Amino acid sequence: MSSKILLKTIKEYQKSIEENAQIKLARNAAARGEITDLAMDWEAFRRIDHTFSEMVSGQLEVTNQKSSGRCWGFAGLNLFRIYLGRKYNLKQFEFSQSYFMFWD
Repeated sequence: MSSKILLKTIKEYQKSIEENAQIKLARNAAARGEITDLAMDWEAFRRIDHTFSEMVSGQLEVTNQKSSGRCWGFAGLNLFRIYLGRKYNLKQFEFSQSYFMFWD
């Protein structure tokens, strides 16, 4: 395709965009919002059943990452702790999260 985009055409597009409230709203949302929030299908999200289907009970207290950004590591270690606590009848046992994260 060898046709040119004329300056006049660009100005017409800009003018039509400036006059369109929906486009302004979408542009502002895209510029200031998270793309994952903008692309989210909230109707589909509302239809999801967010009820837990499995309960994990153990004798050991779960450890708390305290917003350190290591939630998946802590979750995995906590599940393994519950397994070992049951198997070896441990009342108190905790893995070293620092050691685990060092080797991650």
